[in-house]
Amino acid sequence: MKEFNSQSGKSVIELIIVLVVVMIIITAAVYQSGRSKEHFTRQNLAREFKVYLERARFDSVKRRPSSSNIDDQSRIVIKNATSYEAFLDLNQNGVIDSTDKRIINLANSNVKFVGNNLAFPITISFDRRGKITVTNSVSATSSIGSFTLCQNCTISTANSTNASTISISPSGTVAMLPGVQTLSVAQQPTVTTDTSSVHNPLIKVN
Repeated sequence: MKEFNSQSGKSVIELIIVLVVVMIIITAAVYQSGRSKEHFTRQNLAREFKVYLERARFDSVKRRPSSSNIDDQSRIVIKNATSYEAFLDLNQNGVIDSTDKRIINLANSNVKFVGNNLAFPITISFDRRGKITVTNSVSATSSIGSFTLCQNCTISTANSTNASTISISPSGTVAMLPGVQTLSVAQQPTVTTDTSSVHNPLIKVN
């Protein structure tokens, strides 16, 4: 008479359990990999926006445009929630020509600019000292100094895992922060107009 092996049933059950556990682990790893890819994509786009702002500031300080005309200043224009333009002296001829413009599109990445009462287009321009002026379609001068790039979220659901904020100080310093944060704003220094001998006449701010 043929004898049945009592261990064969347990081995099959154990194999099924192992396969289920492996499938769960693989599914979790694939999901986490997708989330990590989205995270890096958003961070890279936020970092690129920060670099364009820093380049615009450096470009204006380097060229020192004498005119207060915004067209002479290096600037970033946020056209809408998913695109912005950078106006820089790319050909190094000392002025911003019609060809000195780069268009950056975020639409394919599910990353967008979010915030309360954003009125596009928003222009961030830098004067010859590197100080910023922010204007939008509603106000000639806007107090907005930080811009949040969010991936598949809104300003109310933005956090450190799905959003990055680029903050710009009045003097033009740019910082990248996780989630929705703003830098503390330092007071502008007081510049004296006193021309008496108490102050060194050789020290002058143009």
